[in-house]
Amino acid sequence: PPALALRPGEVTLIFGGDDLDAVVAAAGGRLVVCAAGFTWCKPCKAFAPTLAALASAYEGAAVFTKFHANSNERTKALFKDRLHVKQTPSFALLRPDGRLAAPLVVGANAARLQAALSDALGEGDPFRGDLERAALLDLAGELRAMAPNPPAEEIQNVLYAIGKRHDFPELRAWFGCLYQVLLGQQEGPRFGNFVEIYGVKETIALIDEALAREVA
Repeated sequence: PPALALRPGEVTLIFGGDDLDAVVAAAGGRLVVCAAGFTWCKPCKAFAPTLAALASAYEGAAVFTKFHANSNERTKALFKDRLHVKQTPSFALLRPDGRLAAPLVVGANAARLQAALSDALGEGDPFRGDLERAALLDLAGELRAMAPNPPAEEIQNVLYAIGKRHDFPELRAWFGCLYQVLLGQQEGPRFGNFVEIYGVKETIALIDEALAREVA
């Protein structure tokens, strides 16, 4: 197979255990995250933007890969015989020696994966909390998936949906998190309008920068 091209801050698609070994060897001592799924796995597809946001946020601390168990015999063996995956998506965290740093993280749950990453990297809980971090990762993923130049109202609806999805005690707490973490202030403009004016890509960069500060 052709040599893998690792791109910092991105998720590399691999095609077998030998590819995974090559990634571990090329990771330069960083943690390697390997997402296991199937091409037809709907939760895997839905989680893909969040996984991409994590890869960007953890650039420099971890290398992210993924594979589809139904791609070929090598991915099938990686899935079944080496990682012993029972449910998708599942995430393997590998140390520089190739050993698992923790049990498989099972399910499309950003907070659960974030907590495992923090433990594996020895961070404890440096961020505001798993709830806020997971919601910010979710927002970055949703913004990446939006069509170019979405209207403020569409962005605002996404913000409301994320706040409800992550069980904030009240939406005010979610918007307060956005203002404090991204803008450094207690209050601010209607956030959908801010994103429309400031720019979707620029807002994603703010989120990535905020998350990266916690893993630097």
